[in-house]
Amino acid sequence: MKRKIIASIILVMAIILFGCSSKPETFLEYQNSNFEAEATLEINSDKYSVNIVKSAPDTYKITFLSPENLQGVFIEKNGENVVYSVGNVQIPIKNGTNLVADMTEVFSMAKENLVSDKDEMFNGVKVNTKKFSKETIDTVVYVSAENSLPIRIETSINGNEINMTFSSFKTSEN
Repeated sequence: MKRKIIASIILVMAIILFGCSSKPETFLEYQNSNFEAEATLEINSDKYSVNIVKSAPDTYKITFLSPENLQGVFIEKNGENVVYSVGNVQIPIKNGTNLVADMTEVFSMAKENLVSDKDEMFNGVKVNTKKFSKETIDTVVYVSAENSLPIRIETSINGNEINMTFSSFKTSEN
């Protein structure tokens, strides 16, 4: 049960990270490119290493690298279709059939949800920090001022703290 909850939260985080509906010239340019990223995902106090790949518009795959008991488990989104896979078992998650899938409409980093946008230092790096708020979700995205790529995303969803810190992030343009 805990695994399903964690997987659902990770799916929501992926949608927060990649489901932006804003335009590239004004918001989070990296979301308009294909990319591959390695990140440490923290859900409350639990930590996971993940690989995230965006291979086409609205097509994402998050693969667990660690801990060992989740290694190889992945969540894949292709348009409206979302699949959670463990070994040979694939569980489709569709709108109208799963609470998390239904909530995905709530999770978008759109301009109308922007609370603040400022330049500052974060862990010794000059960043543009964008804070968003929509219903029960608060999100902070730290984007490098040097290359416009995300360094960290902090989210609170219904009281669950979810943080993603990127160790690498490569777009098709860089």
